[in-house]
Amino acid sequence: MAPIPRFMKGTRAVAGAAILAATAAATIVTVSGATSHDSTQAQLTAQALQPGARSGTGHRRAFRLPIRRALVAATAKETGVPIATIRKDLRAGETLDQIAGAKAAMVVDDVLGRVKARLEKELAAGKITKTQETSLVSKATTRIDRLMHAHTNA
Repeated sequence: MAPIPRFMKGTRAVAGAAILAATAAATIVTVSGATSHDSTQAQLTAQALQPGARSGTGHRRAFRLPIRRALVAATAKETGVPIATIRKDLRAGETLDQIAGAKAAMVVDDVLGRVKARLEKELAAGKITKTQETSLVSKATTRIDRLMHAHTNA
């Protein structure tokens, strides 16, 4: 492997942290009892985010998809509404916040708790620093809030 140029040394840690966060979100989807299609898609997303891999959708979209799937799965778990119905409602223009209703806070807490747990494991293993963990939790919180209130075509 070639030596890393000085100007890229800090970006490697940030890229690694983004990969860990995406892997954590992909793990959340797999753990939450997703269908085989969803877990296959999560694995493909995680593979696409490996170092050196290029994704045609861009890293931001690839990071959002597992979190959105986790939010849909958590909404289904908390409300008892089937995932297919939630997706149909999202296509009709509703937001996850509207679908979850009074249980929206529980949905957010569930997904954010899983992300935090995964990042704490990575911190304990020495794969990320406390600063990186704090930054990733902040970014995940922002993304979860945006996705809960976004009008999407799930």
